[in-house]
Amino acid sequence: RPGDGAAEPVPDHDRLLRALVERRVDPSPRFDIYEKPRVNRRDLAVVLLLDLSGSTGETTAAGPRRLDLERQAAAVLAEGLDALGDRLIMAGFRSRGPRDCAFVVFKEIDEPWSPLVWKRLQAVQPGDSTRIGPALRHAGWRLGHVACRQRLILLITDGKPMDVGYEPATHQAHHDVRKACEENARLGIRTFAISTEANSAADLEIMVSTQRFVILPDLRDLPRLLPKLYGRLTL
Repeated sequence: RPGDGAAEPVPDHDRLLRALVERRVDPSPRFDIYEKPRVNRRDLAVVLLLDLSGSTGETTAAGPRRLDLERQAAAVLAEGLDALGDRLIMAGFRSRGPRDCAFVVFKEIDEPWSPLVWKRLQAVQPGDSTRIGPALRHAGWRLGHVACRQRLILLITDGKPMDVGYEPATHQAHHDVRKACEENARLGIRTFAISTEANSAADLEIMVSTQRFVILPDLRDLPRLLPKLYGRLTL
């Protein structure tokens, strides 16, 4: 059925003719004509989740702030997804304790990429802490209401998950991120993390599990690598 993304079936005329001939001599001939639907269109929704914590206001070695690089990468990806037809929620997060977690939406799921979205992204300023778990859960809740075949959360963070209430001597914050990823996975939502070297491979294996993250030694590579990474994750 073309309307639901399946290709129109191609009839096998030779098998059909043979079946009709056999039916003339056998009231119950064996039919071995099968069809397998093939998906011929993309059906994917993604949340691009940007770290807005205070550390993103720090500059890189070459000058740009980390948040500015996140903005550039988000714009490049959004333009590409707009052309592909993939649905995108673009949002950011920061926190001041477990009862004050901000989830800032720059672009809604059915909203096209536009100068207005770019202005919203440009207006936001870095601040506060990095409580990732609640942001992932809210992103999962939003994606859970989207009818599609594939759902993905792309998390971009420049630091460790840390906030008021987490015990610094433990990995409590890391395990909260992992728990959020597991909760979303039960909804059919995959999570992939892009981090700076502030998080080690061991940290990210706790948070999002093996082969679900990449560490960028230089955040200036983010605008160039993000679209390529997205392509590999959604093929």
